[in-house]
Amino acid sequence: MPFNIYLTGDAGECVTTYVNINDLEVDTYCSPASFRNDLEPTIAAIKHTLKSYLSYPFRIEEPTKIEIGKNKFICIVEKRNGRFMLNGKSMTKEILLTSLAKTIYLSTTTTEPIVLFNKLYEAIDLPENVTFALENRVPYHWFENYEKIKVSLNVIQISNKECAIEISDNIWANISMKDLNTFMNHYRLGHKRGSWKMLSPAKLWFRLMGEKPTDTQLSLMKEFLKQNRTQDIVEERAEQLLNDMLEQYSDKLKLVVKVNKNDRQERHIYVRGKLADWLLVEGTAKRGYQLVRTFMFIEGVEGASNTFQDGCWDGPICIDNLNDNSSVGDQFATRAIALMNDNIMLKRVNTLSRRLRDREINQEEIRIDFNAL
Repeated sequence: MPFNIYLTGDAGECVTTYVNINDLEVDTYCSPASFRNDLEPTIAAIKHTLKSYLSYPFRIEEPTKIEIGKNKFICIVEKRNGRFMLNGKSMTKEILLTSLAKTIYLSTTTTEPIVLFNKLYEAIDLPENVTFALENRVPYHWFENYEKIKVSLNVIQISNKECAIEISDNIWANISMKDLNTFMNHYRLGHKRGSWKMLSPAKLWFRLMGEKPTDTQLSLMKEFLKQNRTQDIVEERAEQLLNDMLEQYSDKLKLVVKVNKNDRQERHIYVRGKLADWLLVEGTAKRGYQLVRTFMFIEGVEGASNTFQDGCWDGPICIDNLNDNSSVGDQFATRAIALMNDNIMLKRVNTLSRRLRDREINQEEIRIDFNAL
């Protein structure tokens, strides 16, 4: 009776491991589909499953033995005087569940207890929020003239227990891992509890620097923060990634800018896959699961409206992002990479496999002329 974890995608594939809680082998399926808006949908799905299995032990506050993986790596979980403990170490419930979930997920690829041990304590010592901050910057926002200003702050780790945040130009302030985790709980996850919430730039400066900012310092701080607006940074990185891909794979990707019927410029990216040729067309929406439309090049069909060269475009084909907050550049880049390797994506995206399965057996020979673009 395995612990089954579905992989992201719609192919229905899953990986398995062994989990035993208080001598009860867990036989379940975890699906990330219901957690597509989480940063790590698979980890969120495992946490949700663990929460249901551990609700009774937490309620009666008795030690719980958890065995993970083929070689039965053991963890002891308990709730003592209202505090959550993992192998004798005190932590929040969120960190406990995240640490166990990451260890369980890793056990699908390794049976070595020492590897699982290292992953467990890495997740405990460096909470998910802190890891996110170090990899993606620290989210922060405040309100000014009824406008919500969302920015991202630079952060570096300076010791095992401390980080430093850049709150103004070349002005860094120390913050403990614990406080940073609480800060992220509010500004990343939207939690309402904790002392690091709803801070204006002036209050943030005071909390980090221990003194009130002067008017000049506050003005410079706000201007610096506004130069680091989250959405601007995300879109800039995505566009840079897309431009790098167009340059690196110039034999497989071709960008053409066209004017649509509404006199609006839209980008068309032609993609050479291993099984077919594809077209990615920029949409008009700013946010959503499908900001980029996908088409497959097929033989000419009588009466078809999407004719092109000696064939036509079949589509648009439904390909959803896992979440709805990625930029157009990100969606262009991820789809281009996927379609260049369409032979692999057939196993992951059901809508692609259906299209190719229903097409001519000589589909690999039906190609557009890149030189004529």
